[in-house]
Amino acid sequence: MSYICKAISLGYKKINSSTVICSLITEKFGLVSYLIKGFQSKKSKTKINTLEPMGLIQIKSAQSKNRNLQRLDEIRLLVPPTNFISAKLLKLFYAEFLKKVISESTEDISLFNFLWKIIFDLNSDKRINKSDHLLFIIKLTNYLGFYPNVMNIKNSYFNLENGDFENIKSENTITKKESDIFKSILNDKCDDFNKNDREVGLDILVKYYNYHNHEIKNLKSKKIIESLNE
Repeated sequence: MSYICKAISLGYKKINSSTVICSLITEKFGLVSYLIKGFQSKKSKTKINTLEPMGLIQIKSAQSKNRNLQRLDEIRLLVPPTNFISAKLLKLFYAEFLKKVISESTEDISLFNFLWKIIFDLNSDKRINKSDHLLFIIKLTNYLGFYPNVMNIKNSYFNLENGDFENIKSENTITKKESDIFKSILNDKCDDFNKNDREVGLDILVKYYNYHNHEIKNLKSKKIIESLNE
């Protein structure tokens, strides 16, 4: 079945001088791995520079149920990427994070539209907020099915296991100070965060994902985020 749809690139891995495997979040099929051959040919319609992390593209392919790797026939860039270094670095972080938490799956148009808008806006803005990655990560939980319960947000401690705020400290709760930082992220009120607040906030979010079956280890781009905090 041949199809054309929008997609978001998570980057690619080079197999040899003329072949790559790329990971794309597609509008029609969710996360899919594609094989691209002969991209160096002058006649090729799959230009490798369109596969930068979080690139907003249109693809043409033929879906095969008998293949783990789909063949990608054509790529077209739909939205010009940003030229601002800080936004490019942030997109590297987003791409790595998404590869760790999204598995190959069926269509999820709500998630796709959320990611598309986030990156579209990032490409349009001239500067980023140093806490944007925290807001992205917490909003993403809404599409992954474990957004925290905010009904009890006035309580002192956040429980990582049940995703709720409580007044009694337990082995699964974070400290009151950490909970206050987490509340600020949930309320989109982290513009005044200092470097330490952002680092603590990211550590809490990673722990929260780990509690909810999304094991996040060795985030290489974490150093990129730390450099943006300077």
